[in-house]
Amino acid sequence: MRTSQFILLFLCSLIGFSGTVHAQDSLKLVPTISVDSLDLLALQMEDDLRDQQGLAPRYAVPNLVEITAATHGHWEKLDDKLAMWRLRFTCKNAISMNFGFQRWLLPIDSEMMIYNVEGTHRIRPFTIDDYNDSGELWTPAVAGGDVIIEIRCPQNAVTLIKEEIKLTSVNAGYRGFHEAFGQQPLPNNIPSLSGSCNIDVACPESVGWENEIDCVGVISTGGSTFCTGFMVNNTSQDGTPYFMTADHCGIVSGNAPSLVVYWNYENSFCRTPGSAASGGPGDGVLNQFSTGSIYRAGSATSDFTLVELNSPPNAAFGVSFCGWDASTSAPTSAVGIHHPATDEKRISFENQPPSLSTNFVTVNDWDAGTTEPGSSGSPLFDQNHRVIGQLCCGGAACGNNLSDDYGRFSRSWNLGLAAWLDSAGTGQLFVDTLPAGGGGPVEQCSNGTDDDGDGLVDCNDPDCAPSPACGGGGGPGAPANDLCSDAQAVGEGVFAFDNTGSVLDGPNACDTNMGTDVWFAYTATTSGTATIETCGSAGSLDDTVLIVYDGGSCPPSPTCLASDDDGCTTPNFSSTVSVPVVAGNTYLIQVGGWNGATGNSDLSISV
Repeated sequence: MRTSQFILLFLCSLIGFSGTVHAQDSLKLVPTISVDSLDLLALQMEDDLRDQQGLAPRYAVPNLVEITAATHGHWEKLDDKLAMWRLRFTCKNAISMNFGFQRWLLPIDSEMMIYNVEGTHRIRPFTIDDYNDSGELWTPAVAGGDVIIEIRCPQNAVTLIKEEIKLTSVNAGYRGFHEAFGQQPLPNNIPSLSGSCNIDVACPESVGWENEIDCVGVISTGGSTFCTGFMVNNTSQDGTPYFMTADHCGIVSGNAPSLVVYWNYENSFCRTPGSAASGGPGDGVLNQFSTGSIYRAGSATSDFTLVELNSPPNAAFGVSFCGWDASTSAPTSAVGIHHPATDEKRISFENQPPSLSTNFVTVNDWDAGTTEPGSSGSPLFDQNHRVIGQLCCGGAACGNNLSDDYGRFSRSWNLGLAAWLDSAGTGQLFVDTLPAGGGGPVEQCSNGTDDDGDGLVDCNDPDCAPSPACGGGGGPGAPANDLCSDAQAVGEGVFAFDNTGSVLDGPNACDTNMGTDVWFAYTATTSGTATIETCGSAGSLDDTVLIVYDGGSCPPSPTCLASDDDGCTTPNFSSTVSVPVVAGNTYLIQVGGWNGATGNSDLSISV
């Protein structure tokens, strides 16, 4: 963020009021703050470097200021009861402007409006309902480079407003949202309009994906950068406004209040993919938005960020909450929904199974549509309409067959997502999309009550299929020995296992890196020192955690006999322990992946 020198053309620092005037009186009364003109060539060079560094695309230049209603602007009396404050902002070659308030509080019966001087674009009024605990307010963008901020309030509220309104960032836009602002992209200004091969969500190809389309939005952070993100459901399905995007989009705890999400920014009709119209300006509008959030979790490992919006989106916007799958099940196809180059929402299709690695899901070559800068953070859905990742990186674009990498949802699950999306600790590893207007009672699966009122109780309700209480093991395809109560009975020998689809079941106090575990009930056939290990396995799970407990009762005591993380030399991160055993006694063995790693391996037991 760079600090711009700003020129104060008029400064009325008024402690009282001017005489009674009318709002429509000449703008000559309104002082003007002008920020530096934009050096488009320098910005293009900076943006090329940002792109090489994998940073989120930028659409506006922040200018740091310190402006209050006590030190700047013009106060007027509208009548015997109402007062009005106005301040004008200009940037010679900006196509949009947005604003960040470090301190913002309006009293009851007051409102703030932002509009361009031409009168073509106005943001809905901000009121006391927009206040949040951070005390900050960041606005959507307004078209053009000549904008007025106006506050109307009771005259007895003027003193409070002078103290509680502090503007600290004036952000001049130079690209993005072009058609919404009636502007064509500047020459050589990438990202420009999205490519013609993209598919509008209004096209017939998107039929059946309406609920998932409704959960995706285009975002601005810090009044400067843009990406895509999506509302995300949770196991309680209670409409908590969790929102996900990519870690590289740059949202952290310090700037989370600056998040602005635009909803339903879509073309009103299908522009034929491949046509000139599809690569040209659309007719989407930016009048539905949410502003402000609280940072909840994130990791560069799988490139995810989770925030909680300050308030749920307005019900009239029809925003849904995306379903997801945190298991390691392999998808058979994939669909991406995104905002390429901050343009209207598009949809892309991959008809083949994506490739899977520990941290990423890779779309090798889109069969229809593509992604572009600005699509980062957008969700990738599997054939069951559940999110399996968010866009990290890749080179896909119209005219090439390059791949895209999505941070894998199942990896993010154990890197912070589970604590928020399954705060009830149900162990579920998938939920479906919660449609707009959804929420309400959810079947709890183990209390003998028909919680959701569908006439089906607990495990008789299909909603409980993924619940461990109903033998689901937390997700589809869970191993038979996923739960401690289903531990596989073994003696000495070598036993293959696969923890794909499993969940953490039982204590992990002896090693908090334990995750996605399976269980064995080992009964010793001879007394001595038992060596229990995953060393030497050639399986895909090469980073294991191993804990051994005395006795065969579940749940076991949190106090273990032994534990190990990286005791082996082959593979480097496999595990080995040695414990004294007595013939005829049973010992529970908990073996899992480090921090949620999954795959197949072998458990060897010898005395």
